[in-house]
Amino acid sequence: MKINFEHLKKRFGEKAREYAGDPRKTQKLLDEAIKKSAGIGPLIELGESLKLIFGLTRDYARGSYRDVRYRSIILIIIGLLYLVAPIDSIPDFIPIAGFIDDAAVLALVIKQVRSELDKYKTWLDASGK
Repeated sequence: MKINFEHLKKRFGEKAREYAGDPRKTQKLLDEAIKKSAGIGPLIELGESLKLIFGLTRDYARGSYRDVRYRSIILIIIGLLYLVAPIDSIPDFIPIAGFIDDAAVLALVIKQVRSELDKYKTWLDASGK
């Protein structure tokens, strides 16, 4: 599956910037993304990286972790917005297949922000969280 990231930025970029500036919106989005991703096969494959995405987003929204580039936060939020969007490339009501595009978008986001996730993991380990 080929993902057009420029299209995603155009579709979700403005909204992502709005969410990045509003911790309550970001936390609500995160809660929806966590709920939607629970137990979904293609998303489980993302494993630890998806947990780091969720944790970094949570700690950013809370203000407890800010050592992340704004661009990276925007990319992460775009991925989460795509995940919770009811209509995307493959509608989520199609069992299993409906989440393959979500997993592909999140995998691309993870690839783009890998160094930020590694830095966040180091911070987590050092802080004992």
